Amino acid sequence: MLFHNGLMKLRKLAQTIKIGDEVEAKVIPGTSKDDFIRLSKIKAEQDAAWNYVADLAEGEKRRATVKVLRIIKNKMKNIVGLAVAVEGVEGFMPASHVELRRVEDFSDYIGKELEAEVIEVDTAKKRLVVSRRDLLRSEKEAKARLGVMPKKPGYKLLKKLVLPQKKPLMLLLKKDRQLQAKL
Repeated sequence: MLFHNGLMKLRKLAQTIKIGDEVEAKVIPGTSKDDFIRLSKIKAEQDAAWNYVADLAEGEKRRATVKVLRIIKNKMKNIVGLAVAVEGVEGFMPASHVELRRVEDFSDYIGKELEAEVIEVDTAKKRLVVSRRDLLRSEKEAKARLGVMPKKPGYKLLKKLVLPQKKPLMLLLKKDRQLQAKL
């Protein structure tokens, strides 16, 4: 059976490379003395990708576009986060860092590209953690500062001013052309 699985993997590999191609592979030791030595093209590509991932200083963050690969669950089948691809390296996004609110179903995220921040890199342990939480918070605060607000029927927002006591003053123009100031 082991030979059959190896043969199937060999056929998939044969579809991606041609005779005469030079391929980098990593030697994977067997689990016993009698086990075959295996070569892994995928492991070699993953190791090479780590060469391009820069370490982060303590407390530093770096923006990145990540692609969601799959949902990661613990032994109790609870969702703990998402596996994401970052700069060719597989990383982890904790479930609490995906959105500002609790997410019940993560299946809609699979295959999507998201903006996130790399918050932890440990090349020795090959550990990469990303988060969207701070990005989403800053976007929400920016929208609040710009005065993005729902439209009211019959009113047109002319200007929104922020007073020193941080209460917004809105100048509204009614349909009957009367100007109204509202705190």
